[in-house]
Amino acid sequence: MTIIRPRAGDFVYTNIEIHIMKNDIAHFKRLGVDGVVIGCLDKTGWIDEKAMGILLEEAKGLDITFHMAFDHIKPEYQFEAIDWLVRHRVPRILTHGGNLHTSIESNLQRLKEYVEYAAGRIIIMPGGGITDKNVDFVTKKLKIHEVHGTKIVGNLMDL
Repeated sequence: MTIIRPRAGDFVYTNIEIHIMKNDIAHFKRLGVDGVVIGCLDKTGWIDEKAMGILLEEAKGLDITFHMAFDHIKPEYQFEAIDWLVRHRVPRILTHGGNLHTSIESNLQRLKEYVEYAAGRIIIMPGGGITDKNVDFVTKKLKIHEVHGTKIVGNLMDL
């Protein structure tokens, strides 16, 4: 999975940045990546539906993950955002379940709410602070099989 982001910072992109991301997806598609990790928001804190439509169209045939831009959607709209992503056939959401400055363990209740609401329609993949020390606890607590972490060693298929 290749993350597609033209810059650091927020997830509100200009038309030029969206064009860059579209070209990046086409480039990585030609290179044979399995999938892309994308996410665009508008200034109101909702999914930038137009930008996402452009990127999703370009990414057809690839596995897609909506990245941690999800955590910047207003909490009262996050369940509606899950529905939007399901309708647009996005198979996975990467989320910390709250502010990235909080521990993943302190966000387990919110992550559990996402998993329960998703009800198998979309994968909720926790990330940010998952390590070999807490991966077993997080996956068992949430009853999930996918996580994102930079300090994980082992095979989650054994969980």
